[in-house]
Amino acid sequence: MANKEINEVLLGKTVILKDLQSEAVYKIKINKNGLTEKKVLSVESPEILTDIDFQARAPILNGSVKFSISENKIITSDGIRTYISSLYKRKNTMYGVRDIDYKSVNFQIIIEDDIK
Repeated sequence: MANKEINEVLLGKTVILKDLQSEAVYKIKINKNGLTEKKVLSVESPEILTDIDFQARAPILNGSVKFSISENKIITSDGIRTYISSLYKRKNTMYGVRDIDYKSVNFQIIIEDDIK
């Protein structure tokens, strides 16, 4: 997705972020000032806690996370770690791919207004 579309779809919105590997679900508000707020809606499935591939993955950023968009990428940072993510649409479904996950599609993004 391009910068303009990412801005229109995410900034100032609340999204549901589903971790496709662990089945954890988060509600994330992306403020126009570049900060995010995250609430855990459901935690990882118990089976995933013994999965070596999942345990080797970088965690979701917590705390005061800064959010920006540049060159069609989303840049998130907690001041220590920085992740660069790309968004892709397939039909009406939006997916997120972090650079640190070696191009694996691990996240589905749902705009809260789209939930019925």
